[in-house]
Amino acid sequence: TFPNFYRTILPDSFFNAAWIAMAKALGQTSVTAVIGETENWASMGSILARAAVDQGIELKGHDLTSVIGGFKGLLVSLDLKADAGKAAEELVKLKQRVVILLMFSARSRLVMCEAHKRGFANGVFMALGWLSYGWWAKASDTECTPAELTQMATGMVTANMMFWRSDLSTVLSCFASMTADDWINEWFKRQGNTRPDLSRTSYGFLPALEAGTTVDAICMYATMLHEVLINRGMPLSELTGRTEAGYAAVQDVFSNIDFEGVQGRVKFEPGKADPKGSVIIQQFQPGGALLDVASYNHPVMTFLGKGDLKFQFENETFHAGPFGATTISGSLTLYSPCPTGQVLDFSTNQCQSCRENKEFVESAGSCLCIAGYYEVGIGVCAKCPSGSFSASAGTLQCKLCEAGKWSAEASTSCPFCPLGRYTGTQGTPTCKECPLLNEGLHTTEAIASESL
Repeated sequence: TFPNFYRTILPDSFFNAAWIAMAKALGQTSVTAVIGETENWASMGSILARAAVDQGIELKGHDLTSVIGGFKGLLVSLDLKADAGKAAEELVKLKQRVVILLMFSARSRLVMCEAHKRGFANGVFMALGWLSYGWWAKASDTECTPAELTQMATGMVTANMMFWRSDLSTVLSCFASMTADDWINEWFKRQGNTRPDLSRTSYGFLPALEAGTTVDAICMYATMLHEVLINRGMPLSELTGRTEAGYAAVQDVFSNIDFEGVQGRVKFEPGKADPKGSVIIQQFQPGGALLDVASYNHPVMTFLGKGDLKFQFENETFHAGPFGATTISGSLTLYSPCPTGQVLDFSTNQCQSCRENKEFVESAGSCLCIAGYYEVGIGVCAKCPSGSFSASAGTLQCKLCEAGKWSAEASTSCPFCPLGRYTGTQGTPTCKECPLLNEGLHTTEAIASESL
């Protein structure tokens, strides 16, 4: 920890304010966040909550402040379909266009798949930008196809550290007369690739953008050594001997470091071990392109003018520029509110009545299978088989009729067997007729008989 630790790479916690700022730039006043297990993600959730308050954005969802300070949202603690399904059901109820995913790729895929299965569509997901490209389409751990998951991810906005500065003509402090653009070209050349190809090289490894932060770390140490040993004339023995004077000199230089690096201007805020750097905002667009949209250096969003933001509904193409612009003209369409008794078709953003064999249940806020039916799959209703029943809407499993009762299919109750008929087992579709014994007519003593 500070002051014994410095780094030139931004922590993920910086992404929270960038996501909130992007949602605000798109005209949103509220968002929903889905968060992973609190052991790993509670600090991110708390920082997101503070960023939302600072920027006037409301977090929608369950009150989780008892486990995550100030946080409201949805919790998915395990990589399980059931947990993701519960969060997906809440997304349908909350109807928020922007959904921030505070979790790793596998769980994010599960949430997106379960939301798709429940009809949630055209949401703008926001996620970690350092996850490998195409993480959303690895469908082996979900019940959705790669095409379905890609459709859910289209329009997604990601946040990552800005590894390469946008003003590429800037001369780097640690390289005589070399600009950032020159350095990037030379780096690609030494990988054996051509810019901007980040595929596996002939040497067998994948080029990593973290090379930019690594070279800035080297520059930071070189700057410190030059200042301490050359400019201040401190003996090398003070550093190799780890003396208090040597340590104080190193700390003084690091805390006041300020130079032009590959990722941008490198400097630290007082008492902070993290650089005051920029977050890069990107969008996964229709067709698979990944567009550099903006850089965010709290509290300013600067659009790069490299193209248009493209979302799913009509008239949702907004120019992310010109270069240097701090706002854009355009707001995401809100999901339509529906009158009681109707539900939203997220694909068209239009309200509709419940489909056949379903009815609207206000407490659930959705259409459920009517009494006499049960749910055999998400959104699919089937008749209760003969010998069983369901008494209320939303049944997941029909109950068997008791002995002495029977039912036809799609029943909402089980009537008693009449006089002269009986059934000795549960789940019977019909009552048996009393047999003749020694030519005499036999009957039951009462209705609902279980035997002769």
